Amino acid sequence: MAGAIALGPPVPVQVYAVDAGRSLTALESLPQVGAVVDAEDLSRLRSLLTGLTEEVSRRRRLLTARGLTRLEEWHTSAPEEAPAWLLLVVDGWDALADTAAADHEVLVLTERLRGLLEDGRAVGLGAVVTGGRGLLVGAAARMCTTRVALGRLDPGEASLAGLPRRDGTERPPGRGQRLEDGLEVQVAHLGADPSGGAQTQAIHGLAADLPSSDACRPFTVGRLPDVVALSELPATQELLVGRDENGLAVGFRPTDDGRRLLVAGPRGSGRTTALATIAARCAATGLTTVLVSARPGASAPEPPLTRLGPDDVERLVSTHRADPRLAVLVDDAEQLLGTTMDVALTELAARVERDGGLLVCAADSAVIGTLFRGVVAEVARPRTGLLLAPTGPLDGDVFGLRLPRAREPHAGRGHLVLRGASTALQVACPDPLLTGVSASRP
Repeated sequence: MAGAIALGPPVPVQVYAVDAGRSLTALESLPQVGAVVDAEDLSRLRSLLTGLTEEVSRRRRLLTARGLTRLEEWHTSAPEEAPAWLLLVVDGWDALADTAAADHEVLVLTERLRGLLEDGRAVGLGAVVTGGRGLLVGAAARMCTTRVALGRLDPGEASLAGLPRRDGTERPPGRGQRLEDGLEVQVAHLGADPSGGAQTQAIHGLAADLPSSDACRPFTVGRLPDVVALSELPATQELLVGRDENGLAVGFRPTDDGRRLLVAGPRGSGRTTALATIAARCAATGLTTVLVSARPGASAPEPPLTRLGPDDVERLVSTHRADPRLAVLVDDAEQLLGTTMDVALTELAARVERDGGLLVCAADSAVIGTLFRGVVAEVARPRTGLLLAPTGPLDGDVFGLRLPRAREPHAGRGHLVLRGASTALQVACPDPLLTGVSASRP
């Protein structure tokens, strides 16, 4: 169906896909396709649904302004001005519904998706939904006006579909029956070979031959990069630390966002690498930088800076006295609780805004919520910083957020949190570390 649309319908169509079977990725090469979103990537799924919801609302306003009720009327009266039709493809409804039964967040998104399909028809949003028994019962059975049963149904499925019990004859792939009138149909495939690999190649070949039209260009749903090199980020006075889903460089502006930053995440989430990135940005802006670590030998490489251990309180005090605009980075900060260094850093936290310096603490997200005193508690109070490798909505509690469930933990991937708002990002990695990061990527 996507191939038929790409070959040239009489009116333009924009296509978006939710892929629970992970078999539609090739469609993204087609210029008419805005996004193919893995159903398990909840951040991108939410972005897709938000984009479609906003587009549906925008079209309603435009139709009302023209005194129209349906997009068909607009295409009839002024086809050259009417927006493109929208097609949402959902492959594997049952897999999505099964996940929703055990995950409230997925349930909410699934209900948003179903509501969008029902509410968007008047403004030109159509849908193609594939699945199994889950599409034959309940609210899901009412989503689509035309239903085709492919292949051989078991007796229970045939009964739910309102079909007579079928014989045991094998039917070729794509052979089915339209439930509304019993008409037997055969779905076409691209090219001579119906195998999955050949269909993928056919899509890529089709995409290579198709011109891109700005008039029918769909909106896109960005994705986070796997790796970001620090050298790729623009050199500015802002502490840029990574890239967001749209490829934009993002980071902190201490004068606006505050001078106490928390880097939270479990072990192996990339906290130390994030500190190395922040250290490099501080050095680039001319700030004197100090790294305090409970494990001095375990920290990642970084630009020239002063390294201090838990017992180097006098050196910290003298360095701060010489330059109050000091940038102090603390690794494994929770391990300093109860030490004289923790007391000194807590005092520094109370003065950092006045001095115009910077205090960044990296700590284990599992224990931050249990700390009510010390430097970690002070730095966490403004709820500004980086949350790395979150695995569930409760991980955002330290920043006062309810975050989407992560598809899988990924070192350096997380959220930039500024003044209560979060942005998904991939933290940049200092160039000397990139070889190790790439080698360890699953």
